Amino acid sequence: MSEIRQGVPMPVRIVVIVLWISVVILSIAGFLLLFRFSGDQVSTGTSILWGLEALVVAMIYAAVARGLSRGANSARVVVAVVAGIHVAFSIWQLLVGENEPGAIAGIAFQVVIIYLLYGPASSKQHFAPYAG
Repeated sequence: MSEIRQGVPMPVRIVVIVLWISVVILSIAGFLLLFRFSGDQVSTGTSILWGLEALVVAMIYAAVARGLSRGANSARVVVAVVAGIHVAFSIWQLLVGENEPGAIAGIAFQVVIIYLLYGPASSKQHFAPYAG
């Protein structure tokens, strides 16, 4: 029997919306790179690979967004790990002096995402095992 859960809490819903927006942007970028035409030349091998990568990442984001909506703790862990990698990369950018404003914004954004999934009681309850 499937689990019966109340609706998705607002903090989790915000993260899910951000992921779905990313899915749309990555899908558009992937298709544009895949079917890019430059004059008489069709896409180069590199742009085709970048396009395929963007489409694969979009599919992974879609699966993670669906998992978050359903209360899958594994999806929450995936988001936290990816956010942690983004924070580490942004710190590296700060240390080498590249794109400081972007790095600071990246760190702040990822910390907010992690907080939304782990901080509020409604988020914790959404990802708690169903005992019904």
